[in-house]
Amino acid sequence: MTLNNLFFPFKNIFKARDFSLSLYLSIASLLSLSFSFFENNSLVGTPTITITSSTAGVSDGSTTNDSSIALVFTLSEADINGSEATEFTVNDITVLNGTISDFSSNSETEYTATFTPTSSSSNVETTIDVYGYSFTDSNGDFNADSAQFNWTYDGVAPTAAIT
Repeated sequence: MTLNNLFFPFKNIFKARDFSLSLYLSIASLLSLSFSFFENNSLVGTPTITITSSTAGVSDGSTTNDSSIALVFTLSEADINGSEATEFTVNDITVLNGTISDFSSNSETEYTATFTPTSSSSNVETTIDVYGYSFTDSNGDFNADSAQFNWTYDGVAPTAAIT
């Protein structure tokens, strides 16, 4: 059975003289469109996220007496897919011994926030993480775990005794 015979009952509906040629071209066009959909080279696999600080003197693993630090979250791919449930939000950030505030987007791949330690003690170890499967890129790929950002807050000023 040929495609022409298979679709013969529909020939009068479409009033097309060369219905089989139109069908062949339509199928070829559809296949071409379907395969070209997967050729988006701007998206390369699993999106990643990097956490850094823009506060002077603060880097991963450092100890400072800053009362809060500015954080920068850099995504390897934009998270633009129209659904807040799968976009990067403040709720995707997990912290230990502190709070996140002033979360904002600078671009489709860069976000900023302020981290404030919850204790004013000496040597408070804090961590900031973004776990995998928190957000997706526009292709629907979930993110990978971020490298943990570690910062130690030293809230106790040194004292000196004069004797």
